[in-house]
Amino acid sequence: MENGVVTLSAEGVPQGGPVSPVLSNIYLHYVLDLWFERRFKKTCRGYAELTRFADDFVAAFRNQADARRFRQEMEERLAAFGLRVAPEKTALLGKRAYAVTRSADAADLSIAAMTSWRRTASAKSGTV
Repeated sequence: MENGVVTLSAEGVPQGGPVSPVLSNIYLHYVLDLWFERRFKKTCRGYAELTRFADDFVAAFRNQADARRFRQEMEERLAAFGLRVAPEKTALLGKRAYAVTRSADAADLSIAAMTSWRRTASAKSGTV
């Protein structure tokens, strides 16, 4: 519904509908999550992690070249399935740890995740 007018579509699911996040999770599990774990992550030179919530995700990398390569290969992978990221909601962040984030809302999460990971990695005793 937009401006009080219901618009029917022959394809897809209604934006904001209850089935939309469920279908998004199932679809992206195969298109993005499994590809990252089984293919892309194995080719990285350093730490690499993908965290996703519905259709938003953050990918954190230790190596800047891995982050840049991920952005390119991820966009190609999504395009093969008729998907794309919004360029205005996608950014490469960081100086020592790098992240590619899909939405502006996820930017804060990516910084927190990288900070937490770096702190854990540098702990001298036990687990933080």
